[in-house]
Amino acid sequence: MFFKLQKAHKKAGRVIWTSRGLTNQGFSASKRIPAAVRKKIVDALLAPEAKLPLERFFNRFSKKNKRLIPAQTRDYAGLGSYLRDVYGFTQ
Repeated sequence: MFFKLQKAHKKAGRVIWTSRGLTNQGFSASKRIPAAVRKKIVDALLAPEAKLPLERFFNRFSKKNKRLIPAQTRDYAGLGSYLRDVYGFTQ
């Protein structure tokens, strides 16, 4: 967003502080779902056959990226404070 505003206003701003980027949205599954079932869900969403069914999803939610990337728990390390008020979130 900063770079978009900077370009629009001919470099009227400057960076005074930066932080690490946040991982984008993700799908999650309850710990109550067995690990084997969660793996099947991940495999199905990442399968080449899922590309066509997921097309509408990407057209609505992601103009730039057109594929899902498997996330790791470590990608979300330290973000619990942002998610603590989200329904269903547990640490």
